[in-house]
Amino acid sequence: MEELKPCPFCGGKAFTWSWNGGTRIDCENWSGKTELTHYVGVGARTKAEAIEAWNRRGGETDGN
Repeated sequence: MEELKPCPFCGGKAFTWSWNGGTRIDCENWSGKTELTHYVGVGARTKAEAIEAWNRRGGETDGN
């Protein structure tokens, strides 16, 4: 399984969760329990698609 990059805004750890409609990846600071609270996440139909979307950063190219 591909490793998740940290949150692009705070550097927090990312985590995945799934339901019958897909997979979501959110920053650990989504919870509202710290002063770092912010709502950053991506969702997709498959875990692989969600990981790809989360790990994509602006300005990066795929080498083509």
